[in-house]
Amino acid sequence: MDYAQLKARHRAERDGHDETLSLRLHRALSWLNRAEQLADDPDSQFIFLWIAFNAAYASDIDDSVRLSEQALFRAFLRRQSTLQVLGIALSRVYTLRNQLLHGGATWKGKVNRHQVRDCTRMMATLVPLVIEIMLDHPQAKWPKASYPVIVGT
Repeated sequence: MDYAQLKARHRAERDGHDETLSLRLHRALSWLNRAEQLADDPDSQFIFLWIAFNAAYASDIDDSVRLSEQALFRAFLRRQSTLQVLGIALSRVYTLRNQLLHGGATWKGKVNRHQVRDCTRMMATLVPLVIEIMLDHPQAKWPKASYPVIVGT
């Protein structure tokens, strides 16, 4: 499924979704949309796909129980019993994510082109699937999303 199909489904079903799920899906879909528009720029496409993925799985946690991003990432994978299947591959994708987001690579650099293209293809497949799984299971209880919406002060 692509952004347009997933967004149409989200619009049709969101009134029956928990507010937390709807917020996660709304955010993830917005970043997936942008990623799909960047087919000619795999570096940016990968980053936007990762943001979409992060919007789907990240959660707001109490400061006294603050977990690292990596721990949240692993907890998310355990929730869908995919840790063994995707763990190694996603750990390598996570390394590329760190490399790009922390300035450890050159934009459109020659050194890691194959990895960027491969990881971008993987994330372009994975992110819509994660969103679809979340849409398929609106009854699942998700923790509060990171940076919840705060209306007015």
